Amino acid sequence: MPDFKPIRKAMVVIAVSNYDPPYEALPGTLTSARRIAAWARTPGDGRNYKVLEITDAPAGGKPGIPVTVERLRKEITDLLDAAIIDRLVVYFAGHGVVRSTAEEFWLLTHAGRDSGECVGVMQFMEGLRNYGIGASSHELKKGQLAIIADACRNVHQDGLGFVANGVMTKKGKAVGLQTDLFRATTLGAYAYQVKAVEGAEPYCLFSSVLCDALEGKVPAVIDSEYHPFKPVISNDKLADYLDLEVPRRAAELNETMEPDNQASIRLDHNYYDILNPIAAIPIGQKTHADQITPPAAKVAEMVQGLVASLQLSVEPFSRPDNATLKKMLERILRKAAATLPGEIDLPGYVSMRDTDEFRPFPFPDDSDWEAAIDQVLQTFSPPSSGSEQQHPSEIDGSKALKPKPSAGARVVRMQFEPEPEAAAGFQQSLKRANLLADSSTDMQKPFRTRHVFFDGDGPIAVPKVRVGSLSSTRFGWGYLAPWAARDLPVFVHQGQGWTLAPSLQRTTSVLLEELPGDVMLRPRGYRDWDVSLSSGAQMYPWSVSRVSDARKLGDEARLLKERRPNDGIRAGYLYRFGGDDDNIVRTANYMAGYGLPFDLAALAATSMTWLQRKGRWQVIADLPAVEDDDDKSRPLYARKAFAARKSVPVWGLFPIHRQGWQLLADADHLDVPQVLRDVASELVGAAAVVLRQAELERLADHFGYVIVEPPKP
Repeated sequence: MPDFKPIRKAMVVIAVSNYDPPYEALPGTLTSARRIAAWARTPGDGRNYKVLEITDAPAGGKPGIPVTVERLRKEITDLLDAAIIDRLVVYFAGHGVVRSTAEEFWLLTHAGRDSGECVGVMQFMEGLRNYGIGASSHELKKGQLAIIADACRNVHQDGLGFVANGVMTKKGKAVGLQTDLFRATTLGAYAYQVKAVEGAEPYCLFSSVLCDALEGKVPAVIDSEYHPFKPVISNDKLADYLDLEVPRRAAELNETMEPDNQASIRLDHNYYDILNPIAAIPIGQKTHADQITPPAAKVAEMVQGLVASLQLSVEPFSRPDNATLKKMLERILRKAAATLPGEIDLPGYVSMRDTDEFRPFPFPDDSDWEAAIDQVLQTFSPPSSGSEQQHPSEIDGSKALKPKPSAGARVVRMQFEPEPEAAAGFQQSLKRANLLADSSTDMQKPFRTRHVFFDGDGPIAVPKVRVGSLSSTRFGWGYLAPWAARDLPVFVHQGQGWTLAPSLQRTTSVLLEELPGDVMLRPRGYRDWDVSLSSGAQMYPWSVSRVSDARKLGDEARLLKERRPNDGIRAGYLYRFGGDDDNIVRTANYMAGYGLPFDLAALAATSMTWLQRKGRWQVIADLPAVEDDDDKSRPLYARKAFAARKSVPVWGLFPIHRQGWQLLADADHLDVPQVLRDVASELVGAAAVVLRQAELERLADHFGYVIVEPPKP
């Protein structure tokens, strides 16, 4: 057994409960934030975090302070600059929304009236790499970053307008980090806050399950046999437990919720607590005396779980009415109260149709359980149907399954729900895009396939030497770049901005006048559409819903990335989000033989240089080496070693994904032209990259683009 040497840890707890309209208040975020902060502060060999709380909780009789980007930046920077940290845990509870597969936001207090008051999660994680987390540790190969997010990840038009803010502004050499991600729900779905019942506070469902486990109440998360520092709460067991328990608890509230967890921090320091084997905490016990819930509140909490359990345990046609249900509850509770004094066995969140198990909740011996039960049963009126017993959260825009608007009251859930006609409309747009792409392709000469097609008549910005590459078609115009300039994108004027239309290898980009700010990609030889650059993706099935799916995408779709280069690009962003930097480098090194896409180069390169040769701009990049990996759960090509490469030609001049522009703006190790850094902060809110007129003109002037009218059909 290795000698245990503690690593230095800090936790940032962020919770937003009050929002500017149109976002609804989320009081349960404060309950859950207090609980996880209290756990982190508790002294212990494997815990003892330095905790920073940034919430809008009232204090001293005064209203809470809004949670803003500036407040986060200042307080988190002060923490990181003043401490040596090997592991940083960031917890967030509040509203959340996603825009694309790897671009999501945590919404802050004023997000309803300021599109910049949100945290771009990937950009935030990227910025934390510059603070040297783990750089001075003798115990770790890499520092550790854990993200815990109890927020919705639903998709809505609102998400298009947000401007991703990375929050952290320190410049420096970015260090690699091992990353754990624990998130309340999968991509495109909602998280839930359980509403208050009498005697109990509201709370966030995912956080409640997580804290139960962290507080040592769940044997399933404790590794007592194999871990070098046993017994410990390990990250992999914690992830497995959340995967099983969160859906079960949600089902008891007649809701569906599936978390997205990825435990990537490896042995030996992959623990979240080291436990005393003699004093293991029974399920349900609090870790501090001042945290013990009063008996009445605890009974109320148990009643809430029991109602859902009892209603699920019988067939719908035979579900008990209020009076019968109340008698059933009273009988169960009084049986529980008759057990040993001081360790009252109250039924917890268990499905009564599967088991008669009771979970122990130790409380002081003098607790008057009979009086507590009387008090709760006198005031508690259980519903007669499951639909009225649901406790959905607006945590983060969460939903009510069947919201019932009342006069003068708004139903926040509804604004996040894609309208069926909008989804149907997008399907019609895809059919139109198929017609346009097919009409622009010479099936006898597939190499003549146009790189970009647009059915409108607005102006276009093209490389000055490539104006002759434009031609009219039956439906609009097409852009067929010759070999010498095949990698250069064009900009198409749509609505109020200029949309970047990529010229990817073996891929046709289609833009429709009816969908400004959207780009649909169709790899040559395929009939399916890649809609990762389209806002219509919010109504379209997600190809990736979990962080673990990012590895699946990288490990499986990489087989075709030379034919579908945007799959490789998306895999790169998802790998970065999942902390798998080595496979970003592997993907980039492999693609270097086929044409290294710009976004992948920006993610992987140790240096990038923009060069102007004979009037034409080009980018070259240096790629680092990567060692082989012994993780046998991954395929060989996701584990193989690559040597470093120098001066690799890059396909394109700019990122085709929005998050790539923020990456450029913050990447001091890359020789990024200042004009790109400036433009990056001015992107218009859309699914694809969209520039305003002024930024387009600056870019055109620097890189030799001209604005022309398209040829007429």
